[in-house]
Amino acid sequence: MNRLFPALALLLLSVLMAQAQNTQPGAPAAVETQAAATGQNLPRTEIVPETAASPDPILDPGLLPSKPMSLIGGTVKKVDAVRYRVVIQPFGGGPEASVRFDDRSHIYRDGAAATVLGIHRGDRVYVDTMTLEHKVFARTIRVETTTTGPVEAHGQVVRFDPSNQVVQMRESLTSEMISFTISNRTALHKKNGVATTADLVPGALIEAVFAPGRKGGIADDVNILAVPGSSYVFVGRITNVDMRQGLLAIENESDHRNYELRYNAALVPEHDRLRVGAKVTAHANFDGKSYLVDSISILELAPDNTKAER
Repeated sequence: MNRLFPALALLLLSVLMAQAQNTQPGAPAAVETQAAATGQNLPRTEIVPETAASPDPILDPGLLPSKPMSLIGGTVKKVDAVRYRVVIQPFGGGPEASVRFDDRSHIYRDGAAATVLGIHRGDRVYVDTMTLEHKVFARTIRVETTTTGPVEAHGQVVRFDPSNQVVQMRESLTSEMISFTISNRTALHKKNGVATTADLVPGALIEAVFAPGRKGGIADDVNILAVPGSSYVFVGRITNVDMRQGLLAIENESDHRNYELRYNAALVPEHDRLRVGAKVTAHANFDGKSYLVDSISILELAPDNTKAER
């Protein structure tokens, strides 16, 4: 009996030590070893260090690549804060530019850091752009409300006072009413023939250039684009067609502007061949609101039409 008691005590101590080892931090390895021996699959959690985590390609698009950049200067026509896109009408005419941006783009308003909320319709902007994923992307957008260059305004004449030589126009981009004066130093231009103040009739489309930093006062230059009752010839590629409403947009080759024309399908024998990309000549009259097409001649078919006819 005296010999049996120490043996039982030693056995009990061994059991207690084994249970204590299973409760220590190294126990999961023992459990996994036992599970592997019995063929059981136990859930396992693996902690990955933060330094090994890769960035999310959507939330963290990474740094912008080093690519050649081009400068676009113009007036903001549309700001889409949802799709991160701004549409710019370049200075001096030409087609509109759709520029994309994201959190990597730097936006400044009069030299101070800003966000997309600092870009407004009608603002003058200068954008450093690059090609990214086959799209025009903005690395830097600079909004300038004070400028040292000439100020342009494009719109329609509302009233002209010949006694005071004052023109009232509604700007097409901002719908703002602008008044300015014609003086002896104001240069008048016209697409067809010699321009005079007699062309500044209500409804006429004009483009006025003013001194730096101001939109009004004495105009330095006035370009009369269209006078009601006059006919015009447009030659260029079709950029948009709406057959249901009878609308046609042409990028005119002479001034690289995009003009919207209205046409009657019954008066255009080849209206079903009018497609985006086709080169046409259109004769139209301006009635003070729209260019109404008299006739259209197709000079070159659109690429898809050419393939179809082959």
